Amino acid sequence: MVELKVRLTYPAQLVNQPLIYHLIQKFDLYTNIIEAQVTPSEGRLIVLLRGSPHSMHAGLEWISGEGVHVERLGEPTEVE
Repeated sequence: MVELKVRLTYPAQLVNQPLIYHLIQKFDLYTNIIEAQVTPSEGRLIVLLRGSPHSMHAGLEWISGEGVHVERLGEPTEVE
């Protein structure tokens, strides 16, 4: 299992979408929202993700494809 901190930036049209929920349900990722700033025009979250390397990659590819800008804040680290 790996852990990775990311910054997610949502455009206005995605602010009301349950994207974190889908990361949990579709990709079996654990999430910890460390910081959030959400307005009607933009959402910015710093999230600590935990899961298998494959699930992490697939989940981040998916959310990026949905229109969310993903910025990795460091490298994935192995956790128990």
